[in-house]
Amino acid sequence: NENLNSISLEIDDDFVTNVVSDPLRLNQIITNLVSNAIKFTQNGTITIRLSQLDVTAGISTFKVEVIDTGIGIDKAQFTSIFEKFTQAETRTSRQFGGTGLGLVITKRLLHLFDSDIAFESTLGVGTNFYFTLSLPIDTHSKPSSYFDDLQSEVMLNGLNVLLVEDNK
Repeated sequence: NENLNSISLEIDDDFVTNVVSDPLRLNQIITNLVSNAIKFTQNGTITIRLSQLDVTAGISTFKVEVIDTGIGIDKAQFTSIFEKFTQAETRTSRQFGGTGLGLVITKRLLHLFDSDIAFESTLGVGTNFYFTLSLPIDTHSKPSSYFDDLQSEVMLNGLNVLLVEDNK
């Protein structure tokens, strides 16, 4: 709401949800990418896309993309954004904040999954960060309906929320 963005989730109908993985690390990777997309997008769209690429011999291979219509990245800065404490430009750091560690952490976490991060970007148009994972399928439990529940719309009107924050 603060940046007037809309966020959508696109999941292939045949996406295999019951994979064996490290949910904490995977959550950190996706959180870092989505947080960056939100930070660098004003009055735009952010799309999280899960595409099933292959299912063979008990292994699910899928692609995760976080696509935004934000400020984009200048091609001259493509190599430096994965370096510690680096953002595309000094002006970006002053305007949007951050430490410049999110993509470094994301890249290192993906290496633990034997994967790597890639991206395509056009300055002033937006950025698509993406990676591919190949994970074993859990054949002992039934597929989760998590994504079905996630896509259903829930109204929160009238609910009370406790928010604890240490910043004014």
